[in-house]
Amino acid sequence: MRKPASFYFFRRKPIVQKDRFELWREVANLVGFDAHERLRVEWIVFYYIAGAENATLTTQHFGISRKTFHKWLKRFKDSKYNVKSLADQSKGPHHKRKWEVPLSRKKG
Repeated sequence: MRKPASFYFFRRKPIVQKDRFELWREVANLVGFDAHERLRVEWIVFYYIAGAENATLTTQHFGISRKTFHKWLKRFKDSKYNVKSLADQSKGPHHKRKWEVPLSRKKG
């Protein structure tokens, strides 16, 4: 009696794909976000899941201003949903001017 082909091979396990929100949280952990940066990720996740894309509900839940939330949401969307855009960025100037003394003021 001949055995079926399934006898000779392992059963395939179904491929379980994670939703984008779990992926965003994993990226935040892998990148090494601190608590404030992870909280911003949670703002975005809440906005899409529980907040039903309602910014007012999201801001009331987390106790932040709508202006602050919209600033981070815009930054997130402009980066094409890149979680790394929610990290703190430098507030310093890109180029610092060098101080020059005019020749008329130099002594000597």
